Amino acid sequence: MAVGLRYGDPHGRVRGRLAENISAPFSTGWLVLGVGPVTVTVEGNFAGLVHIRVSNSPVEEIPTGALSLKPEIGAGLTAKGYVEAEGQFQWIAVEVETVTSGTIDQVNLLAGLPT
Repeated sequence: MAVGLRYGDPHGRVRGRLAENISAPFSTGWLVLGVGPVTVTVEGNFAGLVHIRVSNSPVEEIPTGALSLKPEIGAGLTAKGYVEAEGQFQWIAVEVETVTSGTIDQVNLLAGLPT
């Protein structure tokens, strides 16, 4: 289930939960990000494949039709862990390609530098 982002925390960053309680293939759709650097954590006791996709398209991205064609931050995660990117991205999405066992509890994001 997609949850969403909170913009402009007290330190000028974007943070939030991108998804939670996932036990089957799933995509969040594109969320507006617009800042960097980016760190995404994937939590839970699972085996599967999770991709964090990004885009800098100047127009709104289509929901998830061609998600696998978009660049990915880091390599796909096959268990809990995190990915980081120094760049700034306009759009971000989570693509859970497979879950062969267990559940992905949370996919969380923190982006931007403290002000």
